[in-house]
Amino acid sequence: MLKLDLTRAFDSLSWPFLFEVLRRYGFGNRFLEWTAILLSSASTRILLNGEPGPPIWHRQGLWQGDSMSPQLFVLAVDTLGRLLRRAHSLGILQPLHPRRHIPAISLYADDVMVFCHATADDTTAIREILALFGRASGLKVNFTKSSATILHGDQAATEMITHLGCPVATLPITYLGIPMSTRRPSAAQLQPMVDAVAARLPAWKAWLMTKTGRLALVKSVLCAIPVHQLLVFAPPKKTLKQIEKIQRGFLWAGRAAANGGHCHVNWNRVCRPIELGGLGVRDLERAGLALRLRWLWFSRTDPVRAWQGVDLQFSPTERALFWASTFTVIGNGQTALLSEDRWIGGQSVRELMPNLYGCIPKRRRTMRTVADGLNANSWARDIQGNLGLHEIGQYLQLWQIMQRTELSTTPDRLIWRWTVSGTYSAQSCYTATFHGSTGCHSWKLIWKCWAPP
Repeated sequence: MLKLDLTRAFDSLSWPFLFEVLRRYGFGNRFLEWTAILLSSASTRILLNGEPGPPIWHRQGLWQGDSMSPQLFVLAVDTLGRLLRRAHSLGILQPLHPRRHIPAISLYADDVMVFCHATADDTTAIREILALFGRASGLKVNFTKSSATILHGDQAATEMITHLGCPVATLPITYLGIPMSTRRPSAAQLQPMVDAVAARLPAWKAWLMTKTGRLALVKSVLCAIPVHQLLVFAPPKKTLKQIEKIQRGFLWAGRAAANGGHCHVNWNRVCRPIELGGLGVRDLERAGLALRLRWLWFSRTDPVRAWQGVDLQFSPTERALFWASTFTVIGNGQTALLSEDRWIGGQSVRELMPNLYGCIPKRRRTMRTVADGLNANSWARDIQGNLGLHEIGQYLQLWQIMQRTELSTTPDRLIWRWTVSGTYSAQSCYTATFHGSTGCHSWKLIWKCWAPP
């Protein structure tokens, strides 16, 4: 795993290379002329004793701060990803997985992560591809500031990586603000996130703010800082408690910690929605659970995602919430799982026939679709073991359901039960975690009145 540092990324991009890339993407001559005028009209002046010097006209690079520059840079640097995909298709680089297609590169502006095997052929090919890309685009890799990390390798692999000329780093490493590791990050590794929340406390203004003002700041700023990390993993309980302690202390006492009589209401009550009697402060544990369910939703509804081949790991709680929040409307039966998905009137084989479900091997449960099961009644051959009276009864029940099932040409649709449109949203998922709670019917009299706060 190579974390690359592009030398002066925005300042060194070659203009002829950029225009050729834009032309290959199908941009017309008029757009290219406009872009050329914008780039060639930029200049720099050096202040000497307060007096600006003569203009220095640019011949390469993009102006940082311009709204078009990030988009142009992304289109140009995407060529590196295309080079690596071409190398994989020609057999120059080994595939990362023998059966699934896994992307060999992650690009986000000038943050580049490349994945390859720690072999002599692959490391040599990667270095030559990066050199070729640097000569063509002007975006050269600074190997002294880059790093290489070995995943499941040995000493020979470490020696092979040193030939690249970049230092070897150990896990965890930070990429796009996320600590990357093969294990769940510890509380010590996530301490910078806690420090970032504490650093945003306006200590000198806290005493001048009302509780309403501090509540608005907690909801809009302090609750928003951990969202990026909550999208990826579930932080340890200790980390969440530390952040909640900072939020609680600032809300009630205007400082980083508050204890005893300063806390007027239990924090669990404060983190409930307004319509349920709370103050609407986001519960971090529930919010993280709702945010991470988006990956389960996209894995089932968007097969063209670049990370589709990756074996994503989800906790039992996340899978249970997703399973309870979705059901499938049968179309052609190509994607709906026969045993796992809730396609029988909003219920699944696991719910309706639990004894028969236990007789189906786990591999068949996660692979057999409804269309495959209807083909020559192959679903019946998946049932193994000795069948008792209950299993036989449930077998006959499933037989009748399968005989009545008719497929169409439309694709299967996964429905999210908490929205009218049937599409997942993090807000609806977060609200669903409070399903069954006792509501406060008079909340509008408090929060929707004409009186000032």
